[in-house]
Amino acid sequence: MPVREGDILDGRFELGRVAASGGMGVVFRGLDRQTGALVAVKTLRDTEGAERFRREVQVLSRLRHPGIVAYLGHGLAGGEMYLVMEWLEGEDLANRLAGADVSVEEALSVGVQIASALAAAHAQGIVHRDIKPSNVFLADFRLDRLKLLDYGIARHGGAATLTELGTVLGTPAFMSPEQARGDRDIDARADVYALGALLFRCLTGRAPFEAEGREALLSAVLHRPAPRVSDLTPVPRTLDELVARMLDKDPRRRPADGRAALAELSAVGSGAGHALAVSALASTLIQGPPQSITAIRPVLSSVAVLPFLDMSAGRDQDYLCEGIAEELINTLTPLPGLRVAARSSSFALRSSESDARSIGRLLGVDAVLEGGVRKSGDRLRITVQLVDVADASPRWSHRFDGTAEQVFEIQDQIAESVATALRGMLSNEERDALRRPGTRMEAYEHFLRGRQLLHQRTLVSSGAAERAFQQAIEIDPDYAPAYAGLTQVYAFSVEWMGGGQDVQAAADRASRRALELAPNLAESHVARGTLLAMQSDYPGAEREYEEAARLNPSSFDAYYLHGRACFESGKLERCVALFLKAAEVRPEDYQALLLTSMPLRRLGRLEEEARFRREGLRRVERQLELQPQDSRALVLGAAALLAEGQRERAFEWMARALEVAPNEASVQVNAGCFYAQAGMPEQALDCLEKSFGRGAGKREWIEKDPDYDALRDHPRFRAMLAKLR
Repeated sequence: MPVREGDILDGRFELGRVAASGGMGVVFRGLDRQTGALVAVKTLRDTEGAERFRREVQVLSRLRHPGIVAYLGHGLAGGEMYLVMEWLEGEDLANRLAGADVSVEEALSVGVQIASALAAAHAQGIVHRDIKPSNVFLADFRLDRLKLLDYGIARHGGAATLTELGTVLGTPAFMSPEQARGDRDIDARADVYALGALLFRCLTGRAPFEAEGREALLSAVLHRPAPRVSDLTPVPRTLDELVARMLDKDPRRRPADGRAALAELSAVGSGAGHALAVSALASTLIQGPPQSITAIRPVLSSVAVLPFLDMSAGRDQDYLCEGIAEELINTLTPLPGLRVAARSSSFALRSSESDARSIGRLLGVDAVLEGGVRKSGDRLRITVQLVDVADASPRWSHRFDGTAEQVFEIQDQIAESVATALRGMLSNEERDALRRPGTRMEAYEHFLRGRQLLHQRTLVSSGAAERAFQQAIEIDPDYAPAYAGLTQVYAFSVEWMGGGQDVQAAADRASRRALELAPNLAESHVARGTLLAMQSDYPGAEREYEEAARLNPSSFDAYYLHGRACFESGKLERCVALFLKAAEVRPEDYQALLLTSMPLRRLGRLEEEARFRREGLRRVERQLELQPQDSRALVLGAAALLAEGQRERAFEWMARALEVAPNEASVQVNAGCFYAQAGMPEQALDCLEKSFGRGAGKREWIEKDPDYDALRDHPRFRAMLAKLR
């Protein structure tokens, strides 16, 4: 029976709706149930295309490059072969070119990105053989996020061909003369020709050769000289000459492969004054063996921002050093295609004596941003360096000098420079999105102190954070981030300290003000969503969290807090999906994965619960390597170990958590759940008394949490529950 919507392949990939279909097969929009990520599942229903399908699987499984669609798996189901790839939203280059012209700078960026992908393939002896606009995909509709598709007729050096000698395979308008002749020995220079033809199309609006009918077009490719780009449109001389050489009928006169084409395109971009950061846009060349993949410096797609060092004379600017680094994390996180390590992971290494390369490998990122801050009176100096983890070399470094009041301008410059070094050319919209709300330096200092205290999440730090945010607001009543921070302080007070109606009213005012001042700031909508969830207005909270996720698709809080609200409101399926999305956007986070246990248990999906619990436990262990005293990691990890049957280790971790944070309400509540699951109801109730007994806790959550099921009939538990709102 053919596979269909709802089927689960390999116990992992769940098929959703049909996204596309044709004579050969079907493409489904699917879900990776291990990670929560969307996937494309391509199935083959026509046996005539089996060899081409196998070829695509074979090639994609060997290639890893930001410009090549990512392979995730393949197999056989219902008598059909299937291939699983990353899901891409966007359009192909052919569609873009049909509706709009591209500039010379944009055409160069397209060429650099495709050449970089080809360099990776050619280094492994793989020739694509069908480079054309319809096989170049604009992820998220962006010209600076290209993906090369369709390796169905690609050939690996030494592999058997799909066709006999004299058979023409490819697309005539972008086909090299040797392909048009049906030559057997097609090498990387055929892809270079096709890339030249594609560049010609981008620059001039037409293909190099045009004719009526396939045979006439093949004849033109074989016998007519290619026109010059400059005959049709003005372009830099070096670019005109390079495209002409790429389209030469003699392969020996073309650049030898993708790596050579990349080097020449990068040189053209720099020489033509298109700083477009051609080198950063896709790849820069470093010295190395001509055919080695290590000779290509790849795009950096993930970064960790370390707390900046305090270089001030009095060493009293820790809050400023930490605050600037956190602002950069918050600024860079929304950029599509860039993963930024969470503050909790990168800041855990603040006192590490390891170098940037070791830290980057420990955090699993491509680059590390480190720096120092010196503040002397009204003068501010910030030095920054972006380090490539692969070879410990600096990608970019700079020193910024100015007055303290220029801190926001300096942060904007740092963010834009780092984003360009990592991602290349930025759109105007992306540049605008990198800019954070500004304020007076004195207000900003209070805000940074408040945020630093907010992360500690204790009774004492919460009160101090509230005062700091209020001081920032007194100095600048229009600074939205301070109101958003104040809302989170009040929410913590209500949930964990029994804050009453007056605190809720203050949270309402603060969240409204944040939204009024900065409606395009994701944190404003997260703050408002937190307030509405606190008031059990779950539809309203959902609207705010969804808007936050729209503004910042990488916002962990938008997905995680929305997931918690869905659990409280009984939307368990949605809760699972949101927790998995939170775990996807922050791959080091353990909380979201471990909390999926509750809705999955209620849904009876116990195999999934166990799988996500084990992955969450793996993440906990990694976090404890970075920060052994993380009480939340210890307490949630203890519960996971108990569920895994590792009772002795579970009790050891719980003892450590209670020793580290004996007065922390969230630790006591989770300890109560732990002891309830361990069959120790009195110990569980003793812990819960320290929170629920004081009226702190969310009744909707407790009523749905399966961890409390063993206690529900106990008189002490019912008495505590009666105190909650």
